Amino acid sequence: MTIRRAACLGIATIITTIALTGCAGAATVGGSFHATGSMSTGRRFHSAALMADGRVLVVGGYLSRTAEIYDPGTGSFSGTGAMSINRYWQTETLLTNGQVLVTGGLSDDGPVASAELFDPATGTFTRTGDMTTVRWQHTATLLNDGRVLVVGGSNASAEIFDPATGMFTATGSMAAPRWQHTATLLPDGRVLVAGGGGASGFTDTAEIFDPKTGTFSSTGSMSAARYRHAASLLPGGQVLLTGGFTPTGQAALGDVYDPATGKFTAVGAVTDTHAYQAAADLADGRVLVVGGFGGNAGAIAASQIYDSRTATFSPTGSMSIGREAHTATALSDGRVLVVGGDTGSGDLASAELFQP
Repeated sequence: MTIRRAACLGIATIITTIALTGCAGAATVGGSFHATGSMSTGRRFHSAALMADGRVLVVGGYLSRTAEIYDPGTGSFSGTGAMSINRYWQTETLLTNGQVLVTGGLSDDGPVASAELFDPATGTFTRTGDMTTVRWQHTATLLNDGRVLVVGGSNASAEIFDPATGMFTATGSMAAPRWQHTATLLPDGRVLVAGGGGASGFTDTAEIFDPKTGTFSSTGSMSAARYRHAASLLPGGQVLLTGGFTPTGQAALGDVYDPATGKFTAVGAVTDTHAYQAAADLADGRVLVVGGFGGNAGAIAASQIYDSRTATFSPTGSMSIGREAHTATALSDGRVLVVGGDTGSGDLASAELFQP
């Protein structure tokens, strides 16, 4: 059992009413990274999804159409079927039928509208219906009814994929274009879409999509404009936003969104500022934030854990190498698989496992 203490003493821990600004000497929490099998090729701006059988499907990356599967039981990657085209900055979503939906991204000739389905039973990709428009750096969120909400990507539009028909249908649009934003399914079935880049630069705004009406509505704003950040659903139903680029550099504070009030609250200062990081929910409700671009520091190996009980970030074990534009996937056994990324001088084929 890991014993933790709050980074600051004598400060209330109610994250919806108290904003922490960080303090010196934050306690390091337990957790370590260990090397595991490597992929056959280096990848950045790829995607990864935990499949129903506990394996992880890693897809695409910069000018790549290949895919690989990581087996936690053997600690190794194996090749599987390839996509019909190269893709990076695509999305990857596990459907309720066990298949994985891959949408959009950038290919050799620019952004694409096509989508593909991966069937783990056959290890093959099959083209499905095209989206209504090209998208990259967008989001795709599995809704409670099994459909998938696809949002933004240099535009304000959204659409819904229905696995029963294999088709995409346009739905309500956002108030403004977004790219490299986040989208998080809330406990009540709505979706929080936050931050990102847009027509006027970075934005601190957020919107809520209601699948019952097919419309977006504005909600509270973040403490700072940010894009290329990460979002994680907390045990109490709030949403944690971490990292990302701001107009002045990398974000130093996190933001927590409370659906009950529709407001964001700034929370404890991160131990390392970063963008192009990855985040994964741990089994105990904490959130692991891994690596990223650290400004003058380049790609960083440091990681930290957010604890909603204290509204603080604490450093934890570091990876063996700095990574940005990588993925972090929570496994069924509580570990986290970190895959690929860029060191700043080349794409990585290596992977590491975080053990809380």
